[in-house]
Amino acid sequence: MAQFFFFSIIDWGECMIILRMENLKKHRIKVIFDEASYVLNDKLQIDLYLYVGKEMTEEEVAEMVHKGQYFNAFDLAVNYIAYQRRTCDETKKRLLKDEYDISVIEQVIDLLIKEKYLDDAEYANDYYESYRKKNGVFKIVANLKNKGIEENVLDQISMEDDSEVAFNFLIKKYGDDFNELSYEQKGKMSQYLSQRGFQFDTIKQVVNRYEQTISEKL
Repeated sequence: MAQFFFFSIIDWGECMIILRMENLKKHRIKVIFDEASYVLNDKLQIDLYLYVGKEMTEEEVAEMVHKGQYFNAFDLAVNYIAYQRRTCDETKKRLLKDEYDISVIEQVIDLLIKEKYLDDAEYANDYYESYRKKNGVFKIVANLKNKGIEENVLDQISMEDDSEVAFNFLIKKYGDDFNELSYEQKGKMSQYLSQRGFQFDTIKQVVNRYEQTISEKL
């Protein structure tokens, strides 16, 4: 149950007086002034020494609200990352969804990077290692860009197609019982590998290898 604390209303020029404070769920407190109220992270009660009857200037209230947003946004971001590994851009979009100020979001992202909660280069490298047996480099890079990984980060990572993976894709899809490959069949195979994100040189090499494998069986 929320706890209520009461204090008489006082008009003190441009100062605002904390009239009441409520303890809410999920580590939140509600700070109530005469004409406004704010739901804040309860860490601020100690950090800013908040208490019923405290006089605060408009600037101090603005700072309180900013810090409140910061603490709330940080907690949300950490929980979001803990559930599943994320990129900086994915985390930023999640915070924007809750309409946090961009200045607050940038502060939170900077701290998360500093504390190694977020690392786009490490994320991209691990993603490549996880998916290189399923897709070609083009598709992997496209997926990473969709996750907000910037070009300069991708340039730091050494990525190449696995031609053996591409070859096995052809064997699995088309088998190896062709008598001879037609131009049209080669085109379909090339298109199939292209859709899997393999690069042109890899596709050419693998289709030629496939054709050679077929011819050796004749």
